[in-house]
Amino acid sequence: MWLGDQQKQSFALVRHTLDVESGQRGFLLTGQPESLVPYEAAIGRIDGSVRALGAATADNPRQQAGMKRLRELSTASQARLGQTIALYRNGDHAGATTRQQLAPGRAPMDEIRNVVTGMKAQESELLRSRKRATVRQAGDASQALAVLAVTPRVDLLFTDIVMPGMNGRQLSDRARETHPDLKMLYTTGFTRNAVVHNGVLDPGVALNSKPFTIEELAAKVRRVLDGSRANRPK
Repeated sequence: MWLGDQQKQSFALVRHTLDVESGQRGFLLTGQPESLVPYEAAIGRIDGSVRALGAATADNPRQQAGMKRLRELSTASQARLGQTIALYRNGDHAGATTRQQLAPGRAPMDEIRNVVTGMKAQESELLRSRKRATVRQAGDASQALAVLAVTPRVDLLFTDIVMPGMNGRQLSDRARETHPDLKMLYTTGFTRNAVVHNGVLDPGVALNSKPFTIEELAAKVRRVLDGSRANRPK
């Protein structure tokens, strides 16, 4: 998610990229090695920011295209600036100056900003849609089927596997008779290997093992709704 520390990383990525470019220009103007200290520090911070953003958006398939482009832009920018610095260090001051003059200017930096802005907008819209979601509870499988019978649209059913009477797998099969596109998320105190090995669930279905926190459950629900994992029993 883009909240808290993750959102700070998106701003940090833009700031560190600016620092890299400023450090390179300072070195070309002065030729002093100490001018590269902020450049070298920012290079390491950019890589860390990209990794942090990648981890923060790993559960959202819609963000992966943006992350791929950010990595490409970051790699290309660092390579271009590094080549210019190498020319200057090797005594080819004219070549370094020419390469700097032929650089694409602000375009890469502007594109990085645009990608980050677009990704944050996607996340904000996703969060707003999640807040609008309605949660309905049922005490057992029979009550769950009754709720489904009077609720035309249900996006996800979260159910325990082991229940009295009808188990979670049976509930899923019955629920999909009236809601064929229903996504499923199961929970149990048993391990995934145990429930798959015993034939209760098929491999690849979405399972949130107990115990779990509210934050962990919210992240798993999001992954299932976004379709980032197989979750349908065969």
